[in-house]
Amino acid sequence: MSSVAKNHRGPGLKGWRILVRNLKFETKEEDIRKLAGKFGEILEINLPKSKDKRFPNSCAGFCFIQFKRRVDAETAKKELNFIKFNGRKISLDWTMNKDDWENSQHEGIF
Repeated sequence: MSSVAKNHRGPGLKGWRILVRNLKFETKEEDIRKLAGKFGEILEINLPKSKDKRFPNSCAGFCFIQFKRRVDAETAKKELNFIKFNGRKISLDWTMNKDDWENSQHEGIF
């Protein structure tokens, strides 16, 4: 288990929430639920829409999946990381809340 997963309930980390990157722009919530739901109960799927006006209602290429239980999130992350999904190699990682992520981007900069 990664150090992030061990301390996942600590400051800055949001539930058992995973970021999925490199999704096809045609991806729908049902696709994500079918892919990840076999690992355990999903509390929420947040599939942001693209801001590109040329592609209204298309996926932004990433999503967030929040699982009810840590073990389910860990298993999903392990099993789905770097697999091909709808023709694209996806990557998964733990999420942080926005404020902590922004602060981490400025660490070490004077």
